[in-house]
Amino acid sequence: KLIEQARKEDVERIDVTGGEFFMKKGWRQIAKALVENNYKPEISTKIPLDTDILDDIKKIGLGCVQYSLDTMNTEMAVNTLRVPTFYVEKLIDSIRYADSIGLQVILKPTLCKYTCNTENVKSVLDFAATLHNVKRIVVTAIGYSCFKPRENYPAIRPTFKQIEEMRNFI
Repeated sequence: KLIEQARKEDVERIDVTGGEFFMKKGWRQIAKALVENNYKPEISTKIPLDTDILDDIKKIGLGCVQYSLDTMNTEMAVNTLRVPTFYVEKLIDSIRYADSIGLQVILKPTLCKYTCNTENVKSVLDFAATLHNVKRIVVTAIGYSCFKPRENYPAIRPTFKQIEEMRNFI
């Protein structure tokens, strides 16, 4: 009802943020309502979506998925994201499948002091070059998180020098 009301009130855009949308009960119903009311949000995920979810995203008509792909390096992902060793491989498989079924893919590496280097970003860009349906790549540096203590940020943020080197590289 909120989505329908937004359309009636000429709300131009609806963004979906705040957690793993595709893990929420009822996401398909919300996604259908968005598409039926001419909204096409670019919903982001940090998790490897399985083929059933990606098929449903395509069938519903969302047309696009934004993946947080911070690194292609398994060890780095385990150390910085605290994910299992299979995470990067599963995320890459998910991205490749999304690309293969014609979903547009947005890649958004968010860099910390450990991932903000040319070797890491080049590996993500090289991977992106193997895909057919990349809508865009958005490289960002981490910011403060409302989910983590503020005192953690200075220990993991990239340095100004790293950011400058990354800007020049990109």
